[in-house]
Amino acid sequence: FASLDFNTNNNRVVNRIVSSHGSSTTNGFLAFVTEGSGTPAERMRITSSGNLLVGTTSASHTVAGSVFYGTSGASITRSGDQALLLNRLTSDGTILDFRKNGSTVGSIGTTGGFLTIGDGTTALKFADTFNIIHTVNTSNGADVDAAISLGYSASRFKDLYLSGEVKGNSQTASAWETSRTLSLSGDASGSVSWDGSANATLSVTVANDSHTHDGRYYTETEADSRFVNVTGDTMTGDLVLEDSELHVGDKSNDSWTRIRHVSGDTYGFDWQHDNSTVIVNEQGGTNQALVLGDVDAGNYSGLFGVSHLVSGGSWNKKLDLRGNGDLYIGSSGTSKVFHDGYHPNADKWTTARTLSLTGDVTGSVSWDGSGNASLSATVGNDSHNHDHSDGDFSVNGGNLYTSTSQQRVK
Repeated sequence: FASLDFNTNNNRVVNRIVSSHGSSTTNGFLAFVTEGSGTPAERMRITSSGNLLVGTTSASHTVAGSVFYGTSGASITRSGDQALLLNRLTSDGTILDFRKNGSTVGSIGTTGGFLTIGDGTTALKFADTFNIIHTVNTSNGADVDAAISLGYSASRFKDLYLSGEVKGNSQTASAWETSRTLSLSGDASGSVSWDGSANATLSVTVANDSHTHDGRYYTETEADSRFVNVTGDTMTGDLVLEDSELHVGDKSNDSWTRIRHVSGDTYGFDWQHDNSTVIVNEQGGTNQALVLGDVDAGNYSGLFGVSHLVSGGSWNKKLDLRGNGDLYIGSSGTSKVFHDGYHPNADKWTTARTLSLTGDVTGSVSWDGSGNASLSATVGNDSHNHDHSDGDFSVNGGNLYTSTSQQRVK
């Protein structure tokens, strides 16, 4: 090997540059040796590959020291302490710049005295004074709000472990880490416990008489005094609907049942079960407009009738169909209309009819029966024969004969 020594004024060697080679005489290196505390040691080496080794004689990154590879970057390795210290003085900004083909793709720097990592508006700021990590714009140090997403639909994070609150809006969550219980209070009670991993059902019980309604509904106590159960209840007195009375049954007189609507001057609808009578009132009992059933007071032979009852209790304007099939009309109900399938009287036909004569006699007349009619008849000439004998002559076949000679008279 060869060396270049640097001596002191007493001819003592304190620094040296050594040119040597390893096991192969074709792979040389150049070593720089300095003396410290009286002991010389190699501080730097340039290998035959063009690598610069500082603090190490090996180009491996697993050995402490710094290696600057001629064509493939650098390696800084230190045992038990920081490997690289970068210090920017005076102002905030980029400390370490990362580039691809000459263009910046990211940086490590400071803003407000805090560490920032990222590129442009997609960066994080580590504010250790406030125990906060948040988004920041590395270009101007401004905070970035509601603009950065963490993952996306095809590149999601798996688990997120938190000890405090999650604030903001979340599109989806499979379940809560801890199940929660929802309890109802006030007018309703019930509860359900679930973590959101599936649907849940909450059974609700509304307290009796716990609330009021808008008039269409009643509490249990109010309903008991207003309504009748489908089975088991017995009604007494009147059943009142709005301004009307509806009577169903009369326990004081079981021989008849009445349903009645009463308003003002006893307007009403009266259904009397005993005689099968239905009465529609106009102005109460003295002016009944329609009676269906027995229309003869005290005489229950009627089957169907329409009657008008005037003041004083007399029946007028009757239409009475009786049980034997007779139909009567008139103020007293004695005018018989029909019976046993025949009609005895009619003033006229609804449609006029024509009576025509045919055969040996012709003629016609049209009338509706409202009065008598006259029909003019015409007998056709030679339309018939006469067989006649009277004294001395007879007519036979259109010929006249004498009685004595039976000669035909020409």
